[in-house]
Formats: sequence, C-alpha cells, structure tokens
Amino acid sequence: MNSLYLIGFVQALFFIVLIGSKKKVELKDHILSAYLLILGFNLIFIYWNQTGFHDKNPFIIILDIAYWTLLGPLLYVYVDLTISKNSRLNLKHLVHLIPLVFVFLSFSEYFYSGIEENFFRYQNNSLLFKLGYYVWMYNSPLYYIVLIFKLRKHKKTIKAYYSFQQNVDLKWLNFLVHGFAVFLIFLLSSPYMYMALGIEHTISSYHYTWLIMVIYIFGIGYFGHKQRGIFNEQEFQNEQVDTERMKVGNGQQNGKSQYLKTGLSNDEAEYIQQSLDNIMHNEKPYLDYNLTLPKLAGMIDTTSHKLSQVINERYGLNFFEYINKHRVKDVKKLLKSPSKADEKIMALAYDCGFNSKSAFYNFFKKETSLTPSEYRSKNISTVED
Repeated sequence: MNSLYLIGFVQALFFIVLIGSKKKVELKDHILSAYLLILGFNLIFIYWNQTGFHDKNPFIIILDIAYWTLLGPLLYVYVDLTISKNSRLNLKHLVHLIPLVFVFLSFSEYFYSGIEENFFRYQNNSLLFKLGYYVWMYNSPLYYIVLIFKLRKHKKTIKAYYSFQQNVDLKWLNFLVHGFAVFLIFLLSSPYMYMALGIEHTISSYHYTWLIMVIYIFGIGYFGHKQRGIFNEQEFQNEQVDTERMKVGNGQQNGKSQYLKTGLSNDEAEYIQQSLDNIMHNEKPYLDYNLTLPKLAGMIDTTSHKLSQVINERYGLNFFEYINKHRVKDVKKLLKSPSKADEKIMALAYDCGFNSKSAFYNFFKKETSLTPSEYRSKNISTVED
C-alpha cells in the first residue's frame, strides 16, 4: 500500500509538469499546480507515517497543518479564477489565507514547545487550541459547501450567454469539487465508522481513504486531458465571455428584471424583439450549435445586455432556454414527418443545432414531457391514422 502513495505523488508531479509545459501558463494554472502538489504531499505525509519517518521527525507536521488548511481555499480560488477569467489575485483572494494564519496561531504553543512530541499525541485543553483544531479539520468541508452554491449560481449565469452546454457546463469544475467531497466524506467518517464497529482507529485505518485520493488525482489527469485548456491550450481563443463581469440580471423582483444600466427604452425593446423574431424565422441562427449571446446580439446590432433583457422580459426565458426552444420546435417538426421516420433521432437533433445528446434529451423531455422516441412514435402513428 505504501508504494501506492508514492504512485499518487508521482502522478501529481507529472500533471504539474504537463500544466507547466503549456505555451501560456495562467495564474489559475499555478493555483491548480499548487492544489495538485498539496494533494500529493498528503500522500507523502501518510507514507512518512507508515514508514516511521514522522515519528523520528515530528516537525514535518508543519507541512501537514499547512497543506490540509490550504486545500479548500486553493480549490475555491482556482474555481473563482476559472469562472471570472481573472488573471490576477486581489484582496478577496488573500482573505482565504485567514484560516491558515488562525490555525498556526492556535497551535503556536505546540510549536514553541520544540515540536519534540508527535502532534497527534499532544494534549492541550485551551479554547484557542481547540478552535484551531476544528478550523484545521473542518475548514475544507466548509469550503466545499460554499463551492456548491458558487457553481450553481454560475451554472444559471452561463445559460444567459450560451446556447449550448458542452465544454462550458462546468463538468471539469464539478469533478474537481465533488471528487474532493468524496474524499472528505470517507476521511471524516472513518473514525465514526470504526467506533461503531468497535475497532481501534489509527492512522493506518485510512488506507482506503487515501486510495480514493490516488484515484482522485488520476481523475484530475483524465478529465483534465479531455477538458481543453487544462493541460493544453484553450479551445475558445476568439470569443471569451466573462460571465462574472457582464452581470446581466437573470432574477426577478416585483415582476421586473434587475438589469444594470442597460438604458433600454420600450421603443428600443420593441425594435430588438421584432428584429430578433425576424432573424430567428428567416436566418435561423440557432442552427449554429456554437451560437452565443454576443454573436446573436451582433447579428441584430445591439448589445448583449439589451438582448438578454429583451429575451428575459419579453419571453420569460434565459438565452439558453430561448435558443433551445427553437431547436426543439424544429426537431419536433422533423419527428412528425413520415419522410424522416428512418433517420436517427440524434442526426435530426444535430441538424437543428444541438451538439450534445444529454443536453438534447434533457431539454426535449422538459419541453414535451416525452422522450424523442416516444414523441416520434406518438405523432407518426397519429399522422398515419
């Protein structure tokens, strides 16, 4: 099992090298590399415990305290930089160092004692030490909860700009966050599970938990390879949409959408709506599976803010829903056509602008309460009767 820990550590180092080999290494890449390095050091620390190196050198607990406290904050900062496309750290990011500073202050008495005793056998009943210990242990789970809300909020925002979800549906970030959560669940539940079974819980009892971390690191490499921009260059070079900064309002309060200074008059909104209806009917831009809000706004000579406001207020939809409703409408026509009865459903979906099977099936069923196959079977038989 000890060799497995080393394999996980080497994996982490290998992925860090891949990230560093990119032509353009961004700030978020450095944060991801730091996150991977810390994951690897977790495994090395367990290896040191198993081999007795920690007992002979108790001072290395400083590394364990530091990286375990930093895991949640680093993951949060990486997600924030990825979502906002920010290329610099700012004061709000530095705030996430507070847990680390607090933990080290709380454990200061142990450090001043000369670190001659193994930390896990050290006894200190002071309130500050206990608070520091809880922050150290549960800081990362708290960050996971915060990240869940952050990703959910961003998922809603992203639908205001894209007509598709493939490559922008946060699968990569979801894997990072939820994969980390799986590891946390196993790690934190281990003592209670062993207690319930009446088995003494020791550091060696965590073997299966650290195996999950090795798998998690491998998964980062696997999904990172599939997600362009992680270990290679970014896929969308020409059109980056900063969904955090544009701040188009999607919520409603007192029946009115909350948009920031679009300056949209009723006459202009009416003109945009008519132009939008005409172009959707005549040119069918929704057949372009890469259609985005800025691209459509350019076609009718308006801004993304104003077009989003018109779609939200005049149709009660966000951009993603509006475009995919048109696509589903075209798919429904084709599914009803006897001449298309032998064609594959996904071929028809692709022709109508969809580029993801899961997104198509989910949206179609949401719109019709039927699967595409059920809809075709029902309507073809009706036509024949």
